Amino acid sequence: MFYVCLTHDVDRLHKTYQYFSHFVRSLLQGRLTSAGYQLKSVFLKDHYWCLEQLIEEEKKLGITSTFYFLNETLPFRPFYLPNWRLSVGYYNIFDVRIQEFIRYLDTNGWEVGVHGSYHSYKDQSLLVKEKKDMEKILGHPVNGIRQHFLNLNEDTWKLQKAAEFQYDTSYGYTNDIGFKGKKYHAFYAEQLEDYLIVPLALMDFCLMAKPDPWKAAMEVIGEAETNKACLVINWHQRLFNEKEFPGYGDLYYRIVKECQKRKATFLNVDQYVEQIRRDCI
Repeated sequence: MFYVCLTHDVDRLHKTYQYFSHFVRSLLQGRLTSAGYQLKSVFLKDHYWCLEQLIEEEKKLGITSTFYFLNETLPFRPFYLPNWRLSVGYYNIFDVRIQEFIRYLDTNGWEVGVHGSYHSYKDQSLLVKEKKDMEKILGHPVNGIRQHFLNLNEDTWKLQKAAEFQYDTSYGYTNDIGFKGKKYHAFYAEQLEDYLIVPLALMDFCLMAKPDPWKAAMEVIGEAETNKACLVINWHQRLFNEKEFPGYGDLYYRIVKECQKRKATFLNVDQYVEQIRRDCI
C-alpha cells in the first residue's frame, strides 16, 4: 500500500500581465488558435479561478485534497521586470468570494493551508502574519505550509516551527520530478523536535516538461508503490483551464485514477501527518 496526497498551490486567480506574454508565446510557437483565444480572453473573467470545477471533479472521484492559498505582499517595482512575475496579479485573500470558498473547502473535507509568500521563507514576521490571516478566515489553527517557489534556506523550518506551523511540504524539485534525496516518507527536520517535512514528488509544470509526461508519471507512481511511499502531487488550480493549458487537467485526473487502480490510500496532507505522528507513538 502507498499513500497519495493531492495538493494545489493557489498562486493567482486572475490574469494580468499574462495576457501579453501568453499571446506572444502562442504566436512564437505557431499556435494561432491559442493566440486568438488570448486576445478574446481580455474580455473574459475568472480565467484562473477553476476552483468549483476542480472540487466537483474530485467529488466524483471520491477524493479530497489540500489547497495552499497565497497571501503575497511583495511591493510592485514597475521598472524592474523580474519583479512583475512576483508581485503583479495576486489576489486579496480577504476578498469575500475567496473567504467564502476557503470556508467551504474547510467545512467539506478539504484541507486549507498557507502558501508562504515569496520572502516569507526567511522572515518569521511574515510567516506569523500569513498564518494569523488565514486563521482569521477559518476560525481555527492552520497546520500546514508550502513556500512559494519552494523557497527554502537553512533557517526556514526553524522559522516555520516558531510561527507554530506543524509541517512543511516545500522539500522537492523545482525543475524535475521524483523523490528528492530518496525521501519516500515524511521526516523530522534536523534538530527540530516534532516538526515534520512532507516531501513533494510530482509537480505539474515539471512533469509536463518531460518528453512523455504520462510515462514519466508512471515511473514515479511505480516508485511510490514499490517503496510504500507517500506520493505528494502539486497541481496548480489555474492549470485546469483547458483553453489556457490544454492537457494539464486531463493528466491530473488520469494520474489520480491510476493511483486508485493501484489501491493507493488518499489522504489530505494534514491527515497523513497525523497518521505519521500516531505511528511514532
